[in-house]
Amino acid sequence: MSLTGFIRRPDGAPLGSEEEVMRQLSMHFPGVKFTYEAEEPPGSRRAKELYSPLLKLWMHFFGWSVLYPRHYGVVENPTVWVVEFHFVAKPVVPWVQTTSYGMPTGVDETFERLRQATGWVTYYP
Repeated sequence: MSLTGFIRRPDGAPLGSEEEVMRQLSMHFPGVKFTYEAEEPPGSRRAKELYSPLLKLWMHFFGWSVLYPRHYGVVENPTVWVVEFHFVAKPVVPWVQTTSYGMPTGVDETFERLRQATGWVTYYP
């Protein structure tokens, strides 16, 4: 099972700098590893070229655009869950996309501690 949401501030203000966002996520999700992705991987572009016209149309209306350059982070509790983070590489980060996989046991409490410490709320569309 997976669940995708967005970490934002309730007032709509930016979360902070790239460094601040990585610092806060690292503090609340120990072991998270971040990678800088300058552009879309070539394999991903090639795969999109193979989409059927119907899938391309569906992705146009219901898919999320991935902005580059970006930071990608991943952390896992080996027996229970994995969480991925994506956010644009800009001086000021407006939001973080997060996807959780597995059972929510423990990860919900971690997101709640992040909210209490930073005021950042995770919204699930």
